[in-house]
Amino acid sequence: MTANEGLRLRTALACWCAVLLALFLNLDNAWWAAISAFIVSGADRKTVVSKGALRVIGTVIGCAAAFYAATFFAGQYLTLSVLIIGSIVFGIYKRYTSPYSYAWTLACVTGTLVLFVSLQNPGETRAFAIDRCLEISTGVLAAMLVELLLNPRPISGEQDTIPADAETRRHAMEAAVFAGIIMVTILLLDRYFNLPSPIQIAVTATVMIPLQIGYGPKKAFDRLSGCLIGGSTGLAIVVFLPANLLVWSLFLIVGIFVFSRTHFSGQSNAYVGTQAVLAYLMTMVTGSGPPTTVEPVLDRLAGIFIGVVILVIGNLLARELGFGRSSEEATTLTKKPTTPA
Repeated sequence: MTANEGLRLRTALACWCAVLLALFLNLDNAWWAAISAFIVSGADRKTVVSKGALRVIGTVIGCAAAFYAATFFAGQYLTLSVLIIGSIVFGIYKRYTSPYSYAWTLACVTGTLVLFVSLQNPGETRAFAIDRCLEISTGVLAAMLVELLLNPRPISGEQDTIPADAETRRHAMEAAVFAGIIMVTILLLDRYFNLPSPIQIAVTATVMIPLQIGYGPKKAFDRLSGCLIGGSTGLAIVVFLPANLLVWSLFLIVGIFVFSRTHFSGQSNAYVGTQAVLAYLMTMVTGSGPPTTVEPVLDRLAGIFIGVVILVIGNLLARELGFGRSSEEATTLTKKPTTPA
């Protein structure tokens, strides 16, 4: 077995173990545990441990802060909306400028989701915050255990953290402002059109915001195609295969193993594999076991797809407005051609 195949197999087993552990603990959304295991999994133990620790720390801080904010400002829609927008703007900026970017990202994203739940279903805010902490911790624990037991590679040396330069901070500020606009759009659309699975839409749209926004049609195609490939595959399995734990487990592991080949390829289309795995997990893992009905799957798929579409359209518009360009490109475009005398 090659190193790449070993990494993909460990990733698939970590996701599967995370789901089983979450189901054993009777957690509501085992797919959060699976996604945490997938994101944390890496080529060496240092990566798994550091990302896992930052993910748990950020999640706990974000959920706790957001819960107390939601309690203090209960029923104040405008104030909570401002907190949601501010949280995601700050989180995206710190994601690309802080040496502890992973913790900042998780703190602000999970905090945003807790605040979002406080707008949708105030009575479920506390349970949602506690469940997110447990589900993400479960996924991290599963990834660490699989890494410890199955990866023979030693812990790699510490890597120096490169401070964000002026160009990176400029792009990070653009991405943060863009994230705020995306969140305002989602809040308005949900308020007036009652979107399906609005929390899923918010998760999908915000976690995929890149440093250099305004990407072109190729990246847009990669995101949409990965979502469609993973989601449609998972949906087909749910529809045509029996709701049997053994069969479901086999297809879950095999699907992650196959899709993660592109995810770990390091090629320009790697995000097709990333998005495919995420969509596959969200369709294959629902409720307290193998899916027995397609309704929650379709609802979640709709949330994923709408979130991706909002993000893609926003990026294409941002590209036309000049966002995401380097300083040299911006300077060149703003220079007016001289007219000969």
